[in-house]
Amino acid sequence: MTVNGPDARRIRWLGFAFAFWFAAIAAQLVKVDVYRHDDYARMAARQQTAEIQVSSPRAPIFDRNGTLLAATLPGADIAINPLRIRDGGTASRILSGILLIDQASLLHRIEESRNARRGFLIVKRKALPREVASMRSLNLDWLDIRPNDERIYPQGSLAAHVLGWLDWKHEGAEGIEQTMGTDLSGHPGEMRVQVDALRRSIQSAEILTGPEPARPVTLTIDWRIQASAEKHLAESARKWASPTGAVVAIDARTAEILALASFPAYDPAHPPESATLPDRINRATRAPFEPGNLIQPLVIASALEQHSITPDQLVDAGTSLALGSRVFRESGNRMGVLPLSEILSRSSNLGTMRVGLLAAAGLERSLRQFGFGRKTGIPLPSESAGVLPSPRLSDPDAIASLAGGYGLTATLIQLSRAYLALANGGILVDPILIRSPVESGREDRSTSKVAVRVLGSDTCGWTAKALTAAVESGTGTEARIPGYTAAGKTSTTQDWNPALRAYTNRFTASFVGFAPAAKPRIVIAVALWGGTGNGGGAAAPVFQAVAGDTLRLLSEPGDAVAPKPAKSKGNTPVGTLETLSGPPAPASELTADVSAVSAIMPSLAGLTGEEAVRFAARNGFVPMLHGKGIVVAQRPGAGKPVAYGSVLHLELQ
Repeated sequence: MTVNGPDARRIRWLGFAFAFWFAAIAAQLVKVDVYRHDDYARMAARQQTAEIQVSSPRAPIFDRNGTLLAATLPGADIAINPLRIRDGGTASRILSGILLIDQASLLHRIEESRNARRGFLIVKRKALPREVASMRSLNLDWLDIRPNDERIYPQGSLAAHVLGWLDWKHEGAEGIEQTMGTDLSGHPGEMRVQVDALRRSIQSAEILTGPEPARPVTLTIDWRIQASAEKHLAESARKWASPTGAVVAIDARTAEILALASFPAYDPAHPPESATLPDRINRATRAPFEPGNLIQPLVIASALEQHSITPDQLVDAGTSLALGSRVFRESGNRMGVLPLSEILSRSSNLGTMRVGLLAAAGLERSLRQFGFGRKTGIPLPSESAGVLPSPRLSDPDAIASLAGGYGLTATLIQLSRAYLALANGGILVDPILIRSPVESGREDRSTSKVAVRVLGSDTCGWTAKALTAAVESGTGTEARIPGYTAAGKTSTTQDWNPALRAYTNRFTASFVGFAPAAKPRIVIAVALWGGTGNGGGAAAPVFQAVAGDTLRLLSEPGDAVAPKPAKSKGNTPVGTLETLSGPPAPASELTADVSAVSAIMPSLAGLTGEEAVRFAARNGFVPMLHGKGIVVAQRPGAGKPVAYGSVLHLELQ
């Protein structure tokens, strides 16, 4: 049949339109499949896959003995999308049964979120591994499981100011967690995974870049010495109403920090929320203060080194010193003219000021050589450099103040570094806190510290003897350690109120020293701020307790030399300890004449560990306990002669 007229024209136009439509589709197909194939393939891949970060667990932190201080436990947060839940009652019943949470409370939260059109709700943070596994097995489209590892601190608040903590983004906040964050966290890698229409991963595809493994960090801290420092610091702070305090203990031979304590402490698993709270501040590194008399041995040693004075020189330590319009006065009784060594042992402010004036030309330079005004470089955040002014030679008032320890500020770690130079023969070295990042099971000690000589060994020897006298018979007698000699200096300074621009009736009590005095093994610095105690009464006993514990833990032999024994008949030592017969006497009844060079050791069998330690402390021995319970064996044995200051090994069961 032949179609003519208008119908034929319509059919032809329809055919042309169909042909054009077909050609357009064909052209588009050629464009998509040939010319833009790669573009559309990439678009499809982006819709079907996702690239996610793959991180290795945060590495642990250890003390020098391998004791775990910080570790990471794998965990996850359980979240839901309330807007996708059809039946809130059923959902809350399922979740509460697995996660062991209150169903009614959860249902209320779900309904509240749905009414507010919120599509995200955390149900439980840090869920247990078995809970996470149960949740995954449900395969519910409204369920969201988000990795959230938990950082734990097995020793609680121990060394909290050194360790720091992790913030909500799992990044280090304060302490080693912050400064060594790159080592502890490594570098994340990337993995491409297949996802469904809701962008949930359904299958692993490929590892694009592998994560760089995290590296454990080993500190120089010894947890036992750290615990001793924190314990005795807290006791003294509470006794003398000091709101804050700090202790630093350093190995004099290696410059390794054995303890770095700050009071008050906190639990790094639950850190203080406010950055202004004193709990968060590491006062050993971030709280500079006027050191007062702690500067005295450094000023006098520098003057000796410059030959501005001589060791046998007499110094006027009278009651006042007038410089221009200002008059400095000595607290306490008039001292008169004193030998140079007694300026230290009797803590004469005016005597030290006069020495500083004699050595004025090199005073500031010498203090800078000791590291004042410069950070120690300890790997902890926000370390303070303190302030060291530059007084003009034409201003004797400022020079005298500087020599007396006023007008400058220093942190406790800076003072520890300066006294470390006195203890090791005049070599200044920055203290070390990181023993190693551990690589492939091998310790790589990071001890690349530059050592600089700042004093001669003879000057250090003279200064150490003067500081020993300060402990034995001067202002630091409360720092004496049974069985060991010690050298050190006390200081008591009034606290400055910057708001009032005036000194208050609260004090900073401090003590820095080392032991044994002749061959130092440890340097310990103590400071208590804002309390009622002084350096000799509040800070020196902390030094004594921490130093005693440290030397015993390090098995350092005693070096205290007793006076000559009195004459006696025969070969029986005068200082014989009471010989026990039958049941052991109470520890309170065991006594010894410690003026004797040697004594006869009684049997300590049957005493408790605490009683044995009291006996040893009272008689000048160094107790080393092995085990727990009561004494069953001892060395030296009963009836053996022993020297004052000997180590007493006790086996307990």
